[in-house]
Amino acid sequence: RLGKKIKRAILTVPAGWDNNRVLATKEAGLMAGFKDVLTKPEPEMAALAFGMLRVKMERLFVYDLGGGTFDAAIGTAARGNVTMDDNLGEELGGSDFDKAVWRYLAKAYQQDEGKDLNAQQIAQIKLMPIIEDAKRELSDTEKSVIEAVGIYVDYESGGTRDIKYDLTREKFDELTQHLVDSTITITKRLLERNNKTVREFDQVLLVGGMTRVPAVRAAIEGLFGKKRIRDRENPDLAVVKGAAIAA
Repeated sequence: RLGKKIKRAILTVPAGWDNNRVLATKEAGLMAGFKDVLTKPEPEMAALAFGMLRVKMERLFVYDLGGGTFDAAIGTAARGNVTMDDNLGEELGGSDFDKAVWRYLAKAYQQDEGKDLNAQQIAQIKLMPIIEDAKRELSDTEKSVIEAVGIYVDYESGGTRDIKYDLTREKFDELTQHLVDSTITITKRLLERNNKTVREFDQVLLVGGMTRVPAVRAAIEGLFGKKRIRDRENPDLAVVKGAAIAA
């Protein structure tokens, strides 16, 4: 589509990944045909997207909650340079929020229908995309309907069974509060490790699609305060945009 061969690539990786995983990612890029591959931490690339190359001196905190990983990072932007001084991460992201809803629905279905959704893998395969859509919808509305036809194969009757449940934002927040709390615990641990307080940061950059979740946003605002929060960039595209700038 570009009309020319791409020889160089920047591949972004979670800040918390160890060297083995970073090297494996770089090797994958080389195997894909790129001649020169650079790996860059996602929080650093996101900071570029937020225009940090243009500031004189800013102390940054990056809260990056994506689909599968969470990164908290401390950095500095000064006179055209962005550096990340320390980070802490965990394999925690949007998929964990989806699984929490799945467990709730499976339990409710067992109680209401007497059928175990966990016993049929196809049920989870069908339902997880619907759960993910409901999660996104709940960022803007107070209720979403999770509905699927033929979600369960009833071998006794030879037919199938459907599923339909209302999921409120309040219930979603209840099911996933422990996950939000985990990100805040990691954030506080990183601050303590660096002897930093929330007041020492000029900007807190929200990165990753999961920062659209109201409960996530509220937790970060509760810790850092609203005035430091920066979310003008599309959180889903911030890392990609930053990598394009770096390239």
